[in-house]
Amino acid sequence: MKFGFPKLFDDMGALLLEDYDTNVEIIPGGCTSVLQPLDIGINKPLKSRVRRHGIINFKVETKSGYLKGAEREDIVKWSCEAWRDISY
Repeated sequence: MKFGFPKLFDDMGALLLEDYDTNVEIIPGGCTSVLQPLDIGINKPLKSRVRRHGIINFKVETKSGYLKGAEREDIVKWSCEAWRDISY
């Protein structure tokens, strides 16, 4: 077990981390808001709004009744709209 994570990093991954002089730290549960404030303050609201824009604006179904995957242009548009929502 490397870095405290079972099978998350194999030997090759460990070597790559060493090559790039990277330290892996385990963030204890419940500490994200303190140690990674961007996850709480920006990333979570942004992702929530991107999903909401996708749900509201994208309801294209295939002939068999399944939802069709979004096009990149749509995802970029939703991301821009979501960014505008949280930054103004």
